[in-house]
Amino acid sequence: FSLYRQNDLPGAQKQAQAALALRRDEELIELLLTLRREIRVQRNYDNARTSHFTVLFDGYEHEEMRVAVLDILKDAYADVGKALNHFPGGPVTVILYTGKDFSDITRAPDWAGGMFGMSDGKIRLPVQGAEGQERMLRRVVTHEYVHALLHSLAPATPLWLHEGLAQYLSGDRAVHVAQVIPLPMLAEGFPGDARAAYAAYMVSLQAVSDLVEERGMPPLRRLLGELGAGKNMEEAFTVAYGMPFSRWARQWRPVERGEVPETGTGRERDDG
Repeated sequence: FSLYRQNDLPGAQKQAQAALALRRDEELIELLLTLRREIRVQRNYDNARTSHFTVLFDGYEHEEMRVAVLDILKDAYADVGKALNHFPGGPVTVILYTGKDFSDITRAPDWAGGMFGMSDGKIRLPVQGAEGQERMLRRVVTHEYVHALLHSLAPATPLWLHEGLAQYLSGDRAVHVAQVIPLPMLAEGFPGDARAAYAAYMVSLQAVSDLVEERGMPPLRRLLGELGAGKNMEEAFTVAYGMPFSRWARQWRPVERGEVPETGTGRERDDG
């Protein structure tokens, strides 16, 4: 997995094959299949490196998008890092795909706008057709970068907080949804159905918005710091907000905002 995180795909493939020769392991089999797909897709990719990012891209199709994405990443590095008072220790890998290649590699649902891989630490973006949609691209890139930063800062961050912060810091604003899903149910996973997933994303965004608007960013940064130091959510929330998370979650009711749109989800689904 360390070679996979470094994007040494042939090296990772060789190690996975050697390990499978010793014993059958479903996780390794899935990794090997993923590696084969990625090697096929990336065989002619170029890379652009800065001190904070490595961007892999199809030099023929995505040269202009590479420039745009790097500009957005530069802003996200500064703005999100300042908001969370944290900057990654090493460069983050970002891979730009056509829509079909993105689906083949990630197995993400059709409505996914991007993905951060918890297992390999890479951001994956389908950029075909994103030309001229700078606002949308900025939101998606920033959203996925927040995931990368949170994974570096506090890997045990519950999913609702991951997604709520990613939306909040990328400029999304919460709207009212009729279906309020209890936050503890969203700690490990979101529904697969698009409409139910939209409700989960909105509830997560509402919770983060309410915490920030009521208490500001300092307690939220403290919460993430405590999670990163190894405390569980109950303990970390008590240190940051003065009450156990379970009590706050039982009492919390989202502040009513605008109404939910009639169609579409408008959210990105992320790995992990």
